[in-house]
Amino acid sequence: MLQRVSALQRHGPHARRCLSSNAFQNLLQIQLVCSVLRPEPKMMFSTMRHSKLQQQVLVLYRQFLRAAQNKPGFIPRIRDEFRENARIKKTDVMHIEYLFRRGQRQLEQLRDANTKQLGSFSKPKGSG
Repeated sequence: MLQRVSALQRHGPHARRCLSSNAFQNLLQIQLVCSVLRPEPKMMFSTMRHSKLQQQVLVLYRQFLRAAQNKPGFIPRIRDEFRENARIKKTDVMHIEYLFRRGQRQLEQLRDANTKQLGSFSKPKGSG
């Protein structure tokens, strides 16, 4: 039976001439069942969805990148900041929401025509 399936795949429409109509129908049903049981990899990944908060963060990221296009040196900083915060656990919703609101405020500052550079708050290397 498997040899006939491979013959059908090799010869395509010509295989119908070699097989009886009943056998041909059986082969088509087998191929249909196999294609249902073995979905293509593209289909498996398309079913993954983001939560509402994840979608909001992605939109915020895109807005940052658009706002920073005309301001040199901002895009690498934005990417680094988002990558660093991507390590936060998905279950830490309060912290993510806090950073999201903070990001919205920073985006408004970035969109301001008078903004020339981003400030940062960091601990001095010597303090712990």
